Amino acid sequence: MLALAALVVMQISAAAATYLTAAQAREWTIFAPRPAYPDSARIRRIQGSGLFKLIVRVKTGRVQRVVIFRTIGDSALDAAAIQALRQWRFKPGALASMRQLYPPTKEPDADEDACVLIPISFVL
Repeated sequence: MLALAALVVMQISAAAATYLTAAQAREWTIFAPRPAYPDSARIRRIQGSGLFKLIVRVKTGRVQRVVIFRTIGDSALDAAAIQALRQWRFKPGALASMRQLYPPTKEPDADEDACVLIPISFVL
């Protein structure tokens, strides 16, 4: 069984954090496939939770990059989470840019990108 712990999606920048409610996350996410539980991890009965940072282009709602913020503890589970999260899509223009959340940010694409943290849990 795969538990997607997306009850709270956090939209963050370098120094400030805005939390999206579960309702906002459902409203603003238009495509959010769940990660497939890798057979290699299932056979070894590996479970775990991690946190992944999505860099999302605000204008299109497309994920530009996925970064492991806190590893699940197993490379196969991390890879499965990243593969699914790269496919996520948000409503265009729904997310605030990093610059809107934290004006002094030095991120190069802060005017165009949003930063969203997604918790993922794999549970047997």
